[in-house]
Amino acid sequence: MAFIGEVIYEDYLYKFNPRSKSILWGKSNPWKEKYFIIKRVGNKPVLECFNKKPKNQNSPPKGKVELWPSFRVEKVTNMKNRAYVFQITTPAETVCLSSDEQRNMDIFVFFLQIQTRLKDQIRDDYFPVQPENSEAHRRIGAKGTHCLLHVSPYGITLALQSNRSVLAQWPLKSVRSYESSEKGQISLEAGRVAPMGDGMYIFNTEVGVDNIMYDLIDRYVLDALEQIQPGNRGGTEEVEDYVIEAERLLGLTVVSACTPNNSDIRSILQENWSTDLPTQDSQDSVRPRQIVHTRLTHAGSLGSVNSQNSYSSSSQPVSARSIRDNISVQPIRNSPQMPRSLPPFQNSPLVGPRRGSNQSHFSLADRPPAPTPIASSAPARVAQPLTSDRTGPYLRMDSSAARCNTVSASTCSPGSADWVPPPTFSAAMRQVSSPPIAENGPYRSDDSYLHPPIAENGTLPI
Repeated sequence: MAFIGEVIYEDYLYKFNPRSKSILWGKSNPWKEKYFIIKRVGNKPVLECFNKKPKNQNSPPKGKVELWPSFRVEKVTNMKNRAYVFQITTPAETVCLSSDEQRNMDIFVFFLQIQTRLKDQIRDDYFPVQPENSEAHRRIGAKGTHCLLHVSPYGITLALQSNRSVLAQWPLKSVRSYESSEKGQISLEAGRVAPMGDGMYIFNTEVGVDNIMYDLIDRYVLDALEQIQPGNRGGTEEVEDYVIEAERLLGLTVVSACTPNNSDIRSILQENWSTDLPTQDSQDSVRPRQIVHTRLTHAGSLGSVNSQNSYSSSSQPVSARSIRDNISVQPIRNSPQMPRSLPPFQNSPLVGPRRGSNQSHFSLADRPPAPTPIASSAPARVAQPLTSDRTGPYLRMDSSAARCNTVSASTCSPGSADWVPPPTFSAAMRQVSSPPIAENGPYRSDDSYLHPPIAENGTLPI
């Protein structure tokens, strides 16, 4: 049961003051941050204004806007150096409010719009539709909902099917184009003068119903165009006709307070803006709490999927081996948080053949043989004979350059027989080697390393 002064929604917004005072070094900022609360008083909505968030519900407001017997909400683009602005018009006054983010503005306008609903006397010319999943529908809160599309001589109204709460209205003069696919789909393109701004709105319905809606809209549009003289297009008279048309379209609705306790309203907030509101029993303010989706970056963060489509990791750590052995997670379509299934451990890119692996795909025996040497026309280089005082087995090498000393005009290419492999360890030990080097090297004393010996003629030994 609702009580007097029940809070529907609240948030910080900027209010435009056209009578801002000038200061010595220039004009002051006409936008002042205030705290606004939409309340339900009886069955009527009221918008209250505070300088800051009140400590309790009994705090008197600094200002109040009565949203009855009727009011109209319009989104304005780039007004007074602010990007996200909307305007509330009542029979008594007009209030301009702004937000720092488009998301906050869309949610606040949504709660203002649902305070009006289609009259119960309207029983004709409305059709059940389901909006497409698009950015335009998400901004008005129509994504993932079942709605009613009412067509009248003054415009088109989109309302929730459950309680007839209005989501958006488009006067006929704000509709740029309309089209029927003849397959159960109808589209509307709204212009910049539309109350909810420009955008493309696509609705799905039963086959054949889209043609009925198209014929109905087309008949009303042609009737409205016949009343406009060709010379008055874009003039003041057409603007006045648009205002009258919007007021008559607003007359098809009635103001009725709608609280967020409705389950449909909460599902709309989660579907369109990933936002949840506190329950009525909690002491928190009725401000949106954005649902945080955690992106998983490694397999160790795999957990269960909660009801808000976000992944919560288990309290107990999960070993990598158990994850590899029990990989049965199926990928979810259009879900960026779902990690891909891990490959088997032996094919993991971290320990695979390309990183830190001692295994190779081929051995040296599988390599092709060396190509046959090709004769070259360039003259051969004559190498100097290799001289050495030591004739041990480790220096026994038949150099191809030594054999080329007797060949002047022919080419010299090394072959497989030019190199003799060294002997085994046992064979090398049986060979007669040169006498070992003295313990102190070729020098006569320990300090001869820094002071080499000098010959009798005064030169260093070579």
